[in-house]
Amino acid sequence: MKRLYWLIPAALLLTACDRKSAPDAFTPEMASFSNEFEFDPLRGPVKDFSQTLLDEHDVVVKKVSAQLSREGCFDLLTLEDVENKTGATLLLDANYYVDGRHPREAAAPAGQVSAGGDACRRGELGDG
Repeated sequence: MKRLYWLIPAALLLTACDRKSAPDAFTPEMASFSNEFEFDPLRGPVKDFSQTLLDEHDVVVKKVSAQLSREGCFDLLTLEDVENKTGATLLLDANYYVDGRHPREAAAPAGQVSAGGDACRRGELGDG
């Protein structure tokens, strides 16, 4: 009978060691950008990362690197698709991502026409 009293606490102690906490979730931006630009998303608090995709002959196909804020927002995202000879650098500017490779002059206020003739229009949600 005494063995039974020792067996129950020992079993409870061992089951507590087996519990694993749930993995950190992906931030919404990490999930969205990884899906859009085809890189592996990372969980938890990430400061920066770099990923390189190789083909079966160990030739670089794609490169992705990014810097993230404490809140999990992408401050800078650089993509290079070697296979298709394309690339982009997205830079967070206030609430918008701008082209980091070819910065434009400051945009004219909404509805105004800039010197280049581009009309700047925004929708109700600030898009467009």
